[in-house]
Amino acid sequence: MAFAPFTGVPLSFFSIAPQLRSPFFHFPSHPSQLSIMNYLHFDASDTYFLVQWFPMQTPFSLGVGLVFTSLVCISERLVTFRLEKASMRLHMLQNPTWSRPVRSRNNSASGPPTLAVRPDRSSAIRALAEKSCCYALANTFRLGYMLLAMSFHTGIICVIIASLTLTQFFLDFSTQV
Repeated sequence: MAFAPFTGVPLSFFSIAPQLRSPFFHFPSHPSQLSIMNYLHFDASDTYFLVQWFPMQTPFSLGVGLVFTSLVCISERLVTFRLEKASMRLHMLQNPTWSRPVRSRNNSASGPPTLAVRPDRSSAIRALAEKSCCYALANTFRLGYMLLAMSFHTGIICVIIASLTLTQFFLDFSTQV
């Protein structure tokens, strides 16, 4: 079996590629049409934003792609933040602890500690459903910016790093203040 150079794709694939039509993927009809830049670059002449119908070949479309990249990263951080909160809420529902007594002005306890009431099953199921949905969304966004980073475009990689870092900083800052 013969393979296209540097791709590992069998040459027989290229004979059936013209019959494979898809609005999302471009199947080259010849191995010479594979133009993969698997090194860091600034060239946006052959860069697409995840799908074929969103080329980033002009400065304006590259800017729009970088904004969408930033939105993917910010969304991932926000969903992950919500996922952490949902995990804590689910943990608290599954492991009730002793509730602390209310302190009065003279700093004495107003009564003995009481055992927390076990929540009903429906609230635990809602918390579990929220956690599962957040987990699915977070992984979708993570895979999205992983695919964007695999374009090896230096601008996209810098936007990914900056967006993730700044969003995490603001989330941590907002919970500390």
